[in-house]
Amino acid sequence: MKRIFLLVFIFGLYFANYAQAQTQRVLGGTQVDLDNNAGSHVFLTNASGSLGINTTSILPNTCALLDLSSTTKGFLVPRMNAAQEILLCGGTPPEGLITYNTTTHTFDVYNGTSWGATGWALSGNTGTNPATNFLGTNDVADFVIRTHNLERARFLSGGNLGLSADGNPFTPQALLHVGGTVPSTTSNGTTNVRINTLAGVSQTSPALTAQDGFVIAGTNGDLKKYSIGQVLAPSYADFYALMPGDNPATVAPATAVQFPQNGPTDGSGVITRVSASMFNLSAIGTYEVYFQVSVNEPGQLMLRLNGVEVASTVSGRATGTSQIGGMCLVTTSASNSTLELVNPSGNPTALTITPVAGGTHPASAHLVIKRLQ
Repeated sequence: MKRIFLLVFIFGLYFANYAQAQTQRVLGGTQVDLDNNAGSHVFLTNASGSLGINTTSILPNTCALLDLSSTTKGFLVPRMNAAQEILLCGGTPPEGLITYNTTTHTFDVYNGTSWGATGWALSGNTGTNPATNFLGTNDVADFVIRTHNLERARFLSGGNLGLSADGNPFTPQALLHVGGTVPSTTSNGTTNVRINTLAGVSQTSPALTAQDGFVIAGTNGDLKKYSIGQVLAPSYADFYALMPGDNPATVAPATAVQFPQNGPTDGSGVITRVSASMFNLSAIGTYEVYFQVSVNEPGQLMLRLNGVEVASTVSGRATGTSQIGGMCLVTTSASNSTLELVNPSGNPTALTITPVAGGTHPASAHLVIKRLQ
């Protein structure tokens, strides 16, 4: 009977010790499992130096120093405010130290010289370097910005920027391309660009110059700059001839009078010379034209625009040796139109431009052109 009792006592001690051993198992010469008998495990592997914590009994990944696995819990890093963070390790923490900053609500990393948030913070960033910190891509893909999950801006890999109000993606055709709806007879379309108005306020300093300008949209939507001199100040030019010397030959029908000498001009380049008798009107618009020529014979003069005689510009005289003068408006419909003053085609008489004209000084003939709009 005493022997039976002793055996029972020995087996009881064995199983008690075995139950306690379940909380600290040795799996082999290089692995340790701390098991709470409730499904939670802490593994330490000497072979790879890895530490794992999980509820799946899976050994830690040998590539990780720390391998955490859970579907019900997260990883909580040390939390502190910005003032406490600065004081860590006497103000010189090791590079790579991570905290959660409760002041900025960011994960911060010490880079060896200062603390900084990981990634771009939604409340602003400090200590950025434009050479290395940026929003964008490192390949040839476009960069897109969305709001309400609709595309509002697209940077092409080539550099063009497109802005869209309706969220419809499009390929920008210029360095800055603003999209929108096309205007119709009942709608002005999308307001693409707005500049705040300063009603009643005039700029006095610095004063505007003729080189300052306006930005105007063409029919295709492209913006072009025109100087104030081109838009507001009238463009003008005076071309003249002095007889004797100029126009030595008679001016036959369908032939232009020559004005080979340059008078005053605004210098904008809108009205320029092509030849002694032809002149270029670079901008589309309406021009005021004045001409006066002394001739010996009865006759007529008229303007020729782009090679076509303009019937409404004819001036003439029937007798005598007085001047032929005229003033009229012409409107161009194409850039770089040409203008001439001609003896109309079909007229019977060649015209002699009068030299001296009653005195001792050379007589002048003028063609004055001014752009009105």
